[in-house]
Amino acid sequence: MKQKLKAFMSYTHLDDQNDGKRLTLFRECLAKEVRAQTGKEFLIFQDVEDIGWGQDFEKRIEDAIKEVTFFIPIITPSFFNSEYCREELRQFLKREEQLQRNDLILPVYYIACPILEDRSKQATDELAQIIAARQRVDWRNLRFASFKSQKVRRKLAAMAVQLRAAMERVQPSPASDAPRSTRERRASEGPSLSIPPSPRAVEKIKSVPVGEIVDFESELKLFHGMLADPSERRLMFIQAPGGRGKTCLLRLMRRYCEEQGVPFCWVDFRGESYDNPALTLAREICDQLGLVPWHLAEALLLLSAYGAKGEARAEIGGDVTDAQIFIQVLTKVSTTEEALRQDYIKQRLKRAFVADLADLAADKKAVVCFLDHFEDVSNEEESWLFEALLCPLRENELRRVIAVTTGRRWPKIEDWEWEGCAHLLGTLSSMTIDHVKEYAGRIGYDISDEVARLCWRACREGSIPLHMGAFVKNLKAVEVRP
Repeated sequence: MKQKLKAFMSYTHLDDQNDGKRLTLFRECLAKEVRAQTGKEFLIFQDVEDIGWGQDFEKRIEDAIKEVTFFIPIITPSFFNSEYCREELRQFLKREEQLQRNDLILPVYYIACPILEDRSKQATDELAQIIAARQRVDWRNLRFASFKSQKVRRKLAAMAVQLRAAMERVQPSPASDAPRSTRERRASEGPSLSIPPSPRAVEKIKSVPVGEIVDFESELKLFHGMLADPSERRLMFIQAPGGRGKTCLLRLMRRYCEEQGVPFCWVDFRGESYDNPALTLAREICDQLGLVPWHLAEALLLLSAYGAKGEARAEIGGDVTDAQIFIQVLTKVSTTEEALRQDYIKQRLKRAFVADLADLAADKKAVVCFLDHFEDVSNEEESWLFEALLCPLRENELRRVIAVTTGRRWPKIEDWEWEGCAHLLGTLSSMTIDHVKEYAGRIGYDISDEVARLCWRACREGSIPLHMGAFVKNLKAVEVRP
């Protein structure tokens, strides 16, 4: 039985021949790594390997593009100059649109291209604009590196995780609009498996909750600026009363990240606390970002059952590169391990987490951590977040990483120490009477200006969107009651 192709590698023969068939080797190594990460065959189409004698060349390529799920363009100056490569990209863009996805094109930036570095040069090239807008795997510094080196193997593993995450994403159901806390979601999924959990896609929002009627224009403008300018402040702390629309604002930010292809994680702190957050919360963030925590695994070697074996330790030399060893190290350490509470171990894990996050961000235009319901963060969790995320951001140790917290309080900070590196928002934009009428219209209720003004006053002059939504729904229910 013929196995189905999974991905299509678009490249120029000139680039492959010039580099001694290294692109062919790249394709072979990536396919093997994805198989190691998923346990399933992952076939990547390459025109030299997958077109049989006598087959129609152009038709076979066209059929392959219609069959595959992922498109992996090898980005070089020759790629943009090749009409074959450009047509392959055009065809797959149509397929991606038919599938209603925006995460199936995974460019590999192989040789620097002036057209990607200068926006003015992209003005007349729509395909270059599309590639420039996508998250790219930067392979330029690895172009001449050995495929047996740690850096190359780790990069391939990270790509494999990204592919695995995209394969596991499913379309959200309408019932998924109300966000569950991260802890509630984990509890509903049952006991954890004996291997690192696969990255979970945070569900997209289909409906518009009441809080999203508010434009939040000023807050979103700040956030968009943070993503666009790496030198901007990379921290945003938001505090406001309950029902004010903080989570809805995060949804709007999250939606913008989805549209821009920016990796993000969303941690909701309602519910049971993370025990030993240096391990559990770190892994939750890595898991959602699709990040392979190699440094974290290395830091755990001393505590793992695998690392305790002298022969094994000597064999790997205190470093983790093999995927199976990686899995064993992470899964053989109990989250209740008492040694995890020792200061030197916590510092070791903190440094490892920062290194893993920095490695991920190095290949991205931005990485965002959304931390919701911060008022429910435990002291232990807040201490870890300060040391492993917030302070490294303040000290510029984590470039291209952004953190946004929302809750009834900010993190426990001294304002004067953070105002130069963080946006400190003590209030949010209020609704107007027009917002009230818009919300009523969306739920099929036509109200007059006078009634809208009444609703607006009832919710503290637009300051509590949740109250407004309930008020309007109650008015509608009373009106339609026989």
